Amino acid sequence: MGVRVASHVPAPDLIDPVIGFRQWRLRDGRLHSLTTDDEWRRGALDAHCSRSSHPSSEQDVLPSGRCSCGVYAYYRPLPRTASVIWPELVAGAVALWGEVQAHATGLRAQHAQAVVLALPMGHGRKRRELLTLAEELGVEVVSPRHLRSAAAVHGGALPHKLKPVADPVGVAAALRWGARTHPLVSTRLRGRDGSEGH
Repeated sequence: MGVRVASHVPAPDLIDPVIGFRQWRLRDGRLHSLTTDDEWRRGALDAHCSRSSHPSSEQDVLPSGRCSCGVYAYYRPLPRTASVIWPELVAGAVALWGEVQAHATGLRAQHAQAVVLALPMGHGRKRRELLTLAEELGVEVVSPRHLRSAAAVHGGALPHKLKPVADPVGVAAALRWGARTHPLVSTRLRGRDGSEGH
């Protein structure tokens, strides 16, 4: 499947995974999504829809443009201090592939894998837990300033020309990224092993 913009104009397929940036909750030595209880383990995390609100013609399409399902990520690393506010937050990078939707402020994907985690600022329990977990997950841990370059080994940034422009309605609309009101680009990316994601 090729890239499609909101006007359904086809664009070339992408071959390499796209790199995105996100945060997780570090709880009991495990990495969890922020808004769901999904645990991130070694290997890929596959998106699922908990609402099952897709039209019948799109039941197997994840993420759907008519739903908020998918694995979320931002285009750029979050500010270093974003993970300091709450002690359980951890920043990092993911490789995304399969069905991928690009929105004004970030991406939603069918498949994702944590590839790099950012070291916490402090040297206490959080750092020790993160280093132990990173070894289990087989991911690198780097200082926040090296997050982007370490992630680049695992994929590339979404080409700038495929990133939709922010909704002119303003910041409030941009905070709803993923809503149907935003320009959308959808693509299928090959898996990390070269196979096509499903």
